[in-house]
Formats: sequence, C-alpha cells, structure tokens
Amino acid sequence: MMLGTALLFQWLVTRLVRMPAIPGTAALVFALPILLLGRSAFTAQADLELDLARRAAWQQTIDRIAAAPGPVACEMLSLCYWAGRPSEIEFFNFGQYAGLHPDFADTVIARIEADELSLVAEEGNLGTSRRLPAALNAAIQRRYTPAQTEPTMLFVPKPRAK
Repeated sequence: MMLGTALLFQWLVTRLVRMPAIPGTAALVFALPILLLGRSAFTAQADLELDLARRAAWQQTIDRIAAAPGPVACEMLSLCYWAGRPSEIEFFNFGQYAGLHPDFADTVIARIEADELSLVAEEGNLGTSRRLPAALNAAIQRRYTPAQTEPTMLFVPKPRAK
C-alpha cells in the first residue's frame, strides 16, 4: 500500500503541478491511512522479534516433530518442512474443502480416532484450529492431549484405557 501510494502521488504531482493545492490535498488523502494505520505495520516486526527470542523453543519443537514415530500433521507447514517431515493434513485447503463437503473430513476423523497421527501441531488453543471443521477439532480434543503449549501447541494421542 505504501509503495502504491508513493507511485500514485508521483503520478498526480507530474500531472497536477500547475495546481499546488491539489497535490498537497492528494498527498494528505493518500497518506492519512498510512498515518492512522502505520503503527500496525510494525506488529509483524514485533512478532518476528518475539519468535527470534524463542529460537531455542522453536528448535525443540522442530526436533520433536522430526523425532515423532509416525505420521504428523502441522498447521504451520514450515514446522514439518524444517523437521523433514510431510504433513498429513494441509490445514487451510483441507479445512476450506471440508467446510463445503463435511463428509470429506470423515476419513481424517477416522485416522484421528484410530491414533494414526503420532503428533498434531496446531496454532490454536486446546485443539481448536480455526482452519479445521468443528467435527475434526472435536475428534482431536477427544483423542489427543497437549504435549506442549509453547511456542505452539503439540498434541499426542491420549493413552488408551485398558
């Protein structure tokens, strides 16, 4: 947005240079959102600094995903990638499709119920990913327990009752 504003302002100035009030007004109109929302532009930088400060915790998470004994699912695909593991579920696309076709999730729910995934890494709290349908979140809550909560949630199957 900032780059586009600068280019548009340059275009306006070159065409409206004979009318000095118009470029100033145009600059104010286009700069106002930047001035009002500028603080939020640095939020991502603050998040990055927090993640860099938790580098060791992220590395432990990646190592734990790498060492998991069976198939894993990572909501943040980069974690599985860095762990050298494929993610069994691509949360965003799967969630989008399963939202339109609820029966599509039944196969994955059956895998969750059978403890086929040895680890599920989610960004949400307590097994409630905003990307997955409610039925799949409920299955994860029923069959999996948090093994780690920071810097992201890792779930492992609950022990089966004997």
